[in-house]
Amino acid sequence: MKLYLSSLAMPDVKAYMSLFAKKQPHHIVIIPTAWDAYPAEKSEPFFERTTKMFENIGFTSEYLDLKDYEGRTGELKSKLQTSSGCWIMGGNSFYLNYWMFASGFDKILPDLLGQGFVYGGESCGAVVAGKTLHGVELLDNPTDAPDVIWEGLKLVDYGIIPHWDNQKYADRLEQAYEEMRLFTPVKTLSDDNFVSVS
Repeated sequence: MKLYLSSLAMPDVKAYMSLFAKKQPHHIVIIPTAWDAYPAEKSEPFFERTTKMFENIGFTSEYLDLKDYEGRTGELKSKLQTSSGCWIMGGNSFYLNYWMFASGFDKILPDLLGQGFVYGGESCGAVVAGKTLHGVELLDNPTDAPDVIWEGLKLVDYGIIPHWDNQKYADRLEQAYEEMRLFTPVKTLSDDNFVSVS
């Protein structure tokens, strides 16, 4: 299983690229679904930054919205199998988690990971890779999701709190940490931190 989980973007490009087979063209599916919970003008700069991030390392990329694959899990798997990995953008953790389950992404991911597929995720893309979203309700609004799913993808055996050094969330981060650790061990990520699993 190959994972790259960060709080913000890609702090260590070499660590990310080391997860991939050498000397091959790599294509990444970027999943921006979590941003759909917010106005488009808020997300546009992050779309531009993410596209450029992969251009800068010589990867091609395309965007895929999990909402388009509700009830079409087989098609989603076929689409993802044509890529070297996915990159899950930030946004609302609960909204993203709902559509990961509704699209069947949670079901097909283990097989993909077993084939060398690389899961990359920043902010809520890292959060949902953990065991639980309990505590994250202090950072993201659960009611933005059609339904609240508290269970994460369990790709790692702990919960993740991102943006640990971000003053925007300073008044809520400690509370979120204390709530989450009632359910699981917790790893915090500052905006220049990441977790790499290979």
